[in-house]
Amino acid sequence: MIHNPNRLTQMLLSAGLLVIAASATAAGETLAQKEYWANQMDYTQRSLDSIQQTCSGSLAFTYEKASWWASKDALLAAGASPNGRCDDVLNAIINVCRSSPAAAKAVASGIQSVNCGYGGMDTGFKLNLAAGKLQYQVEINRANIGEEIEKYLKNNL
Repeated sequence: MIHNPNRLTQMLLSAGLLVIAASATAAGETLAQKEYWANQMDYTQRSLDSIQQTCSGSLAFTYEKASWWASKDALLAAGASPNGRCDDVLNAIINVCRSSPAAAKAVASGIQSVNCGYGGMDTGFKLNLAAGKLQYQVEINRANIGEEIEKYLKNNL
Protein backbone atom coordinates (compact mmCIF):
# COMPACT_ATOMS: atom_id res chain seq x y z
CA MET A 1 0.00 0.00 0.00
CA ILE A 2 1.28 3.47 -0.87
CA HIS A 3 0.99 5.96 1.94
CA ASN A 4 2.53 8.92 0.15
CA PRO A 5 -0.02 10.62 -2.15
CA ASN A 6 2.77 12.40 -4.08
CA ARG A 7 4.42 9.06 -4.80
CA LEU A 8 1.10 7.66 -6.04
CA THR A 9 0.65 10.66 -8.33
CA GLN A 10 4.18 10.20 -9.66
CA MET A 11 3.52 6.52 -10.32
CA LEU A 12 0.26 7.25 -12.13
CA LEU A 13 1.85 9.98 -14.22
CA SER A 14 4.75 7.69 -15.10
CA ALA A 15 2.34 4.94 -16.10
CA GLY A 16 0.30 7.39 -18.15
CA LEU A 17 3.37 8.68 -19.90
CA LEU A 18 4.43 5.16 -20.72
CA VAL A 19 1.02 4.45 -22.24
CA ILE A 20 1.21 7.67 -24.26
CA ALA A 21 4.73 6.84 -25.45
CA ALA A 22 3.72 3.31 -26.44
CA SER A 23 0.70 4.63 -28.34
CA ALA A 24 2.84 7.15 -30.20
CA THR A 25 5.25 4.38 -31.28
CA ALA A 26 2.38 2.16 -32.42
CA ALA A 27 0.85 5.00 -34.44
CA GLY A 28 4.20 5.96 -36.04
CA GLU A 29 6.42 3.98 -38.35
CA THR A 30 8.28 0.92 -37.19
CA LEU A 31 12.02 0.66 -37.63
CA ALA A 32 11.45 -1.72 -40.56
CA GLN A 33 9.20 0.84 -42.24
CA LYS A 34 11.63 3.69 -41.61
CA GLU A 35 14.46 1.70 -43.16
CA TYR A 36 12.29 0.65 -46.11
CA TRP A 37 11.23 4.24 -46.88
CA ALA A 38 14.76 5.59 -46.40
CA ASN A 39 15.94 3.08 -49.01
CA GLN A 40 13.15 4.07 -51.40
CA MET A 41 14.01 7.76 -50.98
CA ASP A 42 17.70 7.10 -51.65
CA TYR A 43 16.75 5.99 -55.16
CA THR A 44 14.14 8.70 -55.61
CA GLN A 45 16.59 11.41 -54.59
CA ARG A 46 18.62 10.77 -57.74
CA SER A 47 15.64 11.73 -59.88
CA LEU A 48 14.87 14.73 -57.68
CA ASP A 49 18.46 15.91 -58.13
CA SER A 50 18.06 15.59 -61.91
CA ILE A 51 14.84 17.60 -61.76
CA GLN A 52 16.62 20.34 -59.86
CA GLN A 53 19.38 20.51 -62.49
CA THR A 54 17.19 20.10 -65.57
CA CYS A 55 14.21 22.20 -64.55
CA SER A 56 16.11 24.90 -62.64
CA GLY A 57 13.98 24.33 -59.59
CA SER A 58 13.24 21.82 -56.93
CA LEU A 59 10.08 20.15 -55.80
CA ALA A 60 8.96 18.31 -52.72
CA PHE A 61 8.26 14.61 -53.07
CA THR A 62 6.29 12.27 -50.83
CA TYR A 63 5.17 8.71 -51.03
CA GLU A 64 1.62 7.97 -50.04
CA LYS A 65 3.09 5.42 -47.68
CA ALA A 66 -0.08 3.76 -46.40
CA SER A 67 -1.20 2.76 -49.90
CA TRP A 68 2.20 1.25 -50.72
CA TRP A 69 2.82 -0.43 -47.39
CA ALA A 70 -0.57 -2.16 -47.36
CA SER A 71 0.30 -3.90 -50.65
CA LYS A 72 4.04 -4.32 -50.10
CA ASP A 73 4.08 -8.14 -50.34
CA ALA A 74 2.04 -8.22 -53.56
CA LEU A 75 4.26 -5.54 -55.06
CA LEU A 76 7.42 -7.41 -54.17
CA ALA A 77 5.98 -10.57 -55.71
CA ALA A 78 5.30 -8.59 -58.90
CA GLY A 79 8.86 -7.23 -58.88
CA ALA A 80 7.66 -3.68 -58.30
CA SER A 81 8.76 -1.04 -55.85
CA PRO A 82 7.51 2.43 -55.00
CA ASN A 83 10.68 4.10 -56.27
CA GLY A 84 10.60 2.12 -59.49
CA ARG A 85 7.01 3.02 -60.30
CA CYS A 86 7.09 6.58 -59.00
CA ASP A 87 10.18 7.20 -61.09
CA ASP A 88 7.88 7.16 -64.16
CA VAL A 89 6.38 10.50 -63.17
CA LEU A 90 9.72 11.99 -62.14
CA ASN A 91 11.38 10.97 -65.41
CA ALA A 92 8.44 12.43 -67.33
CA ILE A 93 8.95 15.74 -65.52
CA ILE A 94 12.64 15.67 -66.49
CA ASN A 95 11.76 14.94 -70.13
CA VAL A 96 9.25 17.79 -70.25
CA CYS A 97 11.90 20.16 -68.88
CA ARG A 98 14.37 18.99 -71.51
CA SER A 99 11.91 19.63 -74.33
CA SER A 100 12.31 23.43 -74.24
CA PRO A 101 13.25 26.37 -72.00
CA ALA A 102 9.56 27.33 -71.86
CA ALA A 103 8.66 23.85 -70.66
CA ALA A 104 11.34 23.98 -67.95
CA LYS A 105 9.93 27.32 -66.75
CA ALA A 106 6.40 25.92 -66.78
CA VAL A 107 7.47 22.95 -64.66
CA ALA A 108 9.46 25.12 -62.25
CA SER A 109 6.51 27.43 -61.69
CA GLY A 110 3.69 24.91 -62.03
CA ILE A 111 4.80 21.92 -59.95
CA GLN A 112 5.90 22.48 -56.37
CA SER A 113 5.26 18.98 -55.05
CA VAL A 114 4.62 15.42 -56.16
CA ASN A 115 2.80 12.78 -54.14
CA CYS A 116 2.99 9.22 -55.42
CA GLY A 117 0.56 6.58 -54.23
CA TYR A 118 -0.36 3.04 -55.14
CA GLY A 119 -3.74 2.81 -56.82
CA GLY A 120 -4.00 -0.96 -57.21
CA MET A 121 -3.93 -3.51 -59.99
CA ASP A 122 -5.84 -2.94 -63.22
CA THR A 123 -7.24 0.36 -61.95
CA GLY A 124 -5.57 2.66 -64.45
CA PHE A 125 -3.05 5.25 -63.39
CA LYS A 126 -4.29 8.65 -62.29
CA LEU A 127 -2.73 12.10 -62.48
CA ASN A 128 -4.05 15.30 -61.02
CA LEU A 129 -2.26 18.65 -61.05
CA ALA A 130 -3.91 21.32 -58.93
CA ALA A 131 -2.44 24.36 -57.17
CA GLY A 132 1.12 23.21 -57.83
CA LYS A 133 0.55 19.73 -56.38
CA LEU A 134 0.88 16.75 -58.68
CA GLN A 135 -0.86 13.62 -57.38
CA TYR A 136 0.12 10.39 -59.14
CA GLN A 137 -1.61 7.08 -58.48
CA VAL A 138 0.32 4.15 -59.87
CA GLU A 139 -1.41 1.20 -61.45
CA ILE A 140 0.90 -1.77 -61.01
CA ASN A 141 0.26 -3.41 -64.37
CA ARG A 142 1.15 -0.24 -66.28
CA ALA A 143 4.87 0.39 -66.52
CA ASN A 144 6.83 2.64 -68.84
CA ILE A 145 4.04 5.14 -69.26
CA GLY A 146 6.29 8.17 -69.49
CA GLU A 147 4.87 9.43 -72.80
CA GLU A 148 1.33 9.44 -71.41
CA ILE A 149 2.48 11.33 -68.32
CA GLU A 150 4.45 13.82 -70.43
CA LYS A 151 1.36 14.46 -72.56
CA TYR A 152 -0.71 15.07 -69.44
CA LEU A 153 1.87 17.50 -68.05
CA LYS A 154 2.18 19.46 -71.28
CA ASN A 155 -1.60 19.77 -71.48
CA ASN A 156 -2.00 20.81 -67.84
CA LEU A 157 0.93 23.17 -67.19
